[in-house]
Amino acid sequence: MIRSEDIKIFCGGGNANHLAYGIVTALNTFRVTEPDLTISHINFGRFSRGEPDIRIPRYQEIVGKHVIFFSDTHEPMYRLQL
Repeated sequence: MIRSEDIKIFCGGGNANHLAYGIVTALNTFRVTEPDLTISHINFGRFSRGEPDIRIPRYQEIVGKHVIFFSDTHEPMYRLQL
């Protein structure tokens, strides 16, 4: 089993929050000998020309870790700029 301190989980809003919290809660009930897994957040944004700007706070914390991302990449069609 991978130790909790070797796993970093990120969640990026939208419906992904519900999925991430449900999965992490379920995992924590089965990992009774390990510290609980926690979720960090990804900062989503867009640069002025519309390119995605996804930032991981304290990115140095993921070096050498198993990283899991939960993100909601769906955007309604009326919000897309072509």
